Amino acid sequence: MYNYLELDTTELVTLFTDWQIPAYRVGQLRHWIFARKTVEFESMTDLPKSVRAVLADQFGTVLRGKESTRLQSDDSSQKLLLELADGERIECVLLQNDRHHRTACISTQVGCAMRCSFCASGMDGFVRNLTKSELLEQLLRLNAYSPIRNA
Repeated sequence: MYNYLELDTTELVTLFTDWQIPAYRVGQLRHWIFARKTVEFESMTDLPKSVRAVLADQFGTVLRGKESTRLQSDDSSQKLLLELADGERIECVLLQNDRHHRTACISTQVGCAMRCSFCASGMDGFVRNLTKSELLEQLLRLNAYSPIRNA
């Protein structure tokens, strides 16, 4: 099964061609995911049902992780704990200031080599760097709650 968020446009066009899906559908798919914030293939109504079925079969889902916990603070900041496909956990935060600018603070690795005593991320030390898809997933999930204005 392919991981959609790991593939660039050229790779997607090649796959779509192999699957006998017109290349312009790649742009439609990207528009659904990144502009319309829709990650469920079944909801992408301008794609034919046959195309949506192939996408679901070949990709499974767009987002591979699982949201474990979501906390909202009094200042409207939101913190997500995500469980990645391999069971590792990371955090990402959507910060909002008094001018309603929203900034994403995302993890780039599982764990941390610094082992600062005040930080939960470093308690177990460095585990691994995140993949492109894991980085993008954090942004997609945070942006689904409220549009990010400063990334």
